[in-house]
Amino acid sequence: MSANEALQPLYDCFAETLAAMPDEFSSHQFIRELGRRHQDLYVEALYAYRQALHEGSPAPFMAVHALLAQHLNEELSIENVGQFDSRDIWDQNNRCARWRKRVRPRLF
Repeated sequence: MSANEALQPLYDCFAETLAAMPDEFSSHQFIRELGRRHQDLYVEALYAYRQALHEGSPAPFMAVHALLAQHLNEELSIENVGQFDSRDIWDQNNRCARWRKRVRPRLF
């Protein structure tokens, strides 16, 4: 299974996870909830990206989280309402997107 294929099972769980999110949420909150609900798939994705590097250091979490956050842009039921400061899973201050559920889903 390729690294990209390892993410598809998590992408397939987006709708279910989005349904459980509050009306507004951050990318960090979404990724935490997705990982909590689907720990097995989350670990598989991290393992597939175990060779990913950031500034010469292993960074599978960073790679997987970036791809999951980017995939949120493809969801028709939410809209990006800007960037804000947020703590990531390592309690580091980072910027991430804030999302709002749409009353009427985008058609395309």
